[in-house]
Amino acid sequence: MRFRSISLLLLALLMLVPLPLAQAQEADHMIGTHWQLVRLGGQPLIADTSITLSFGAQNSAGGTGSCNSYGSTVTRSGSAGIAFSDLFSTMMACAPDIMEQEAAYFAALQAATGYRLVGGQLILTDSTGDTLVFDPRLTLPDTTWRLVSLNGADLAAGSDITLSFAVDGAATGSGGCNSYGSSYTTDSGGLTFTAPVRTEMACMDDAVMAQETAYLNALAAATGYRIDGPVLTIFYGTAGATLVFEREFNLPGTTWRLESLNAAPVDAGSSITLNFDAADSLTVNGSGGCNQYSSPWSLTGADIAFGPVVSTRMACAEPVLAVESAYFAALAASTRLELIAGRLYLSADDGTRLVFVATAGQ
Repeated sequence: MRFRSISLLLLALLMLVPLPLAQAQEADHMIGTHWQLVRLGGQPLIADTSITLSFGAQNSAGGTGSCNSYGSTVTRSGSAGIAFSDLFSTMMACAPDIMEQEAAYFAALQAATGYRLVGGQLILTDSTGDTLVFDPRLTLPDTTWRLVSLNGADLAAGSDITLSFAVDGAATGSGGCNSYGSSYTTDSGGLTFTAPVRTEMACMDDAVMAQETAYLNALAAATGYRIDGPVLTIFYGTAGATLVFEREFNLPGTTWRLESLNAAPVDAGSSITLNFDAADSLTVNGSGGCNQYSSPWSLTGADIAFGPVVSTRMACAEPVLAVESAYFAALAASTRLELIAGRLYLSADDGTRLVFVATAGQ
């Protein structure tokens, strides 16, 4: 009887184990994620400033404020509770308005009590309802770039050098004359390539061939990288030499479904879509949830512009039409584009944000 009682006790204790383990696993889903702040207390950031947040192992978090690097202890509770404590930072001095923004961010971060993931964005909230809104930070896999300068020098006339990073660690592109391939690895801001292998075409322009050789040698000597919005800088050699690229977006032929508007989630069953026509690369079209629409569009780097939105005139329920109207206005006002991990982000100068998710099969 005593053995049976001990067995039952052990069984009861074992039944209790999975619950805290499950809770720990649920809390750990933030580990290894990296974020870029886009709205601080409802306002966009000062132009050309960057605030980041990364979640590491063992309850650590950190990133860059507007001026200084920082670290913190982070504690998550349940499915939506969060707290940042013991925040520390470097002590660099920057312009007064930048320092003020950084101080406001540090204060807001330490005041955060909850978080949620909406439309690919991370939203931290405090007890008063104030928010910090983050986009996921861009990483190298599944991106394509076009070289704009080689160690400060412009490219030879008529040359076109590209670099694509695949999710499996392959790097491919054009050196301006030949296609090439390599593999890459990244670690804490470091970046290395295996020696690139290229085709053996000979170009008529000796300057283009010499530039291609210099570029591929630079890749082989790469030591690190930095992403600043649509600009990728690769550092190589030992004297601070750089390769500077601009992001390439291949949008024609892609279709997207609206997921959130200004951090407010859109019903998963919503039919608000955005299609970049493959046959007509100057036109987008889709559904606003009630009416069909179309608009001209243009893209320069990461700067996007939409022309007047023209739609049909069907009558629908007032709530549907209100969302549609807000969507059309936000689309027409959009000026910046970002594409990260299967989500398309459009933003306007006033801070309006549209977040789309790629449709199935894309």
